[in-house]
This record gives sequence, C-alpha cells and structure tokens, in this order.
Amino acid sequence: MLENDNYKLLWDFSVGTDHEIGARTPHMVIIDKRDKSCQIIDMAIKEDDRVREKEDKKVEKCHDLEREVRKMVLEM
Repeated sequence: MLENDNYKLLWDFSVGTDHEIGARTPHMVIIDKRDKSCQIIDMAIKEDDRVREKEDKKVEKCHDLEREVRKMVLEM
C-alpha cells in the first residue's frame, strides 16, 4: 500500500466484504481521497487471442467489487 494526503494505492490485497462475491482481488485500486472516487485496475496478457472476451468477463465480474470498494471509499 502507498498513501499520501490525496491518494491511496492498494495492490495484492483482498477487499473485505459483508457478503460473498467472486472477484475480490483486483490487481490494483487507486483511491482519490479528495473527491472520494476510485479506479479498479485488473490486467490481462496482451498476447492472448481472446483479449476482448477476457476484458468483458473481468468487467462483468467486477460489478460487485465496484460496489464494495465504493462503500469503502465513502467511509474514509
């Protein structure tokens, strides 16, 4: 974790949730403390033939994670 007055960068962590969700371990989360927003970053290998398919699956899996991270940011 890296943190200063404006931002927090989290990686290699599992988001604690009140209920079971499938995707709880994004590659990175960048939290903007000033406007209470965040970016979830998840990566895939570029050389894979099915990059678009993988991207769509990751976006779909992250909807629940997005909601949980948003709650975490608002509580800061």
